[in-house]
Amino acid sequence: MKKFAALLFSLSTLAAVAAGPYDGIYQHPTRTSNYASVHQNGNSLIIALFDTMPASGVRMSTESGAVMPTRFDFWDLYQGAINGNLATMSGQTAFGGCVSTFALVFDAAGHATATFTSVTATALGTAQGLNCASGTAVGSSLAYTKVF
Repeated sequence: MKKFAALLFSLSTLAAVAAGPYDGIYQHPTRTSNYASVHQNGNSLIIALFDTMPASGVRMSTESGAVMPTRFDFWDLYQGAINGNLATMSGQTAFGGCVSTFALVFDAAGHATATFTSVTATALGTAQGLNCASGTAVGSSLAYTKVF
């Protein structure tokens, strides 16, 4: 009976594993600090975009004390639906100041191309005067290559 229970448990944990044909790590070809981690479960897709930018003298508080970094390492999270090799993704960017929506196309050669369909300010972005469209224009595209 214990063996049967162990078998059922192992089978139930296998069912929870999410893996789609486009899962993996993608990298921007010219911005080598820019990575996208892609994860699919059925027709749902999430993407965590990791990047870095200069930190122009901003002092940050941490658990260990205050520090003035020379760069910010950040990530943006996008979620959406995928059908075949086409996905529609949306998520907050610019530290919560903007919402970006894009169409994403995967190809068989391991490339993913995002074309922005909407870039708008959140309440935070509006209150702080962000011009979200100036950072990422509607119609502009970013291409990534799968590296893992």
